[in-house]
Amino acid sequence: MDAMFGMLSDPDSRTMAPFFAIDFADRAEFEDKMAAMANDDTVKMYSMMAGGHFVGAIMTFDGPAGREVFYWIRRIAWGRGLATEAMARMLNIDHTRPVYAHVLSTNPRALAVLENCGFHEVSRRDAIETPAPDDEDILLVKD
Repeated sequence: MDAMFGMLSDPDSRTMAPFFAIDFADRAEFEDKMAAMANDDTVKMYSMMAGGHFVGAIMTFDGPAGREVFYWIRRIAWGRGLATEAMARMLNIDHTRPVYAHVLSTNPRALAVLENCGFHEVSRRDAIETPAPDDEDILLVKD
């Protein structure tokens, strides 16, 4: 939980994926949210490990668009193909289709992960969760 909290509260990472609506400066709220997800049968959440170390998390859950997938990877693991590998594995665990994902237009690496795993764009809208005026929230789907 310490590694997960540290990863999710990293300010640089938060600007890449602001969709997870928790104030990560508050450890108690973080732990309450993690406990609620652990007790929700519709949530499938897994740690991403590399070399015996925690490098991220990936989950599927029932969201506003339908079944959604979400991942977060620690900065030390960026650019190593680990997110693409984890996404492919998750899609083999949770066979629900269609499955949706959100990504910011200013996060081309995350977009590439999803496209490499067979997702395609459905729509774009202004990303209200970010301070950057040119950010768009891209909704993707894998059928």
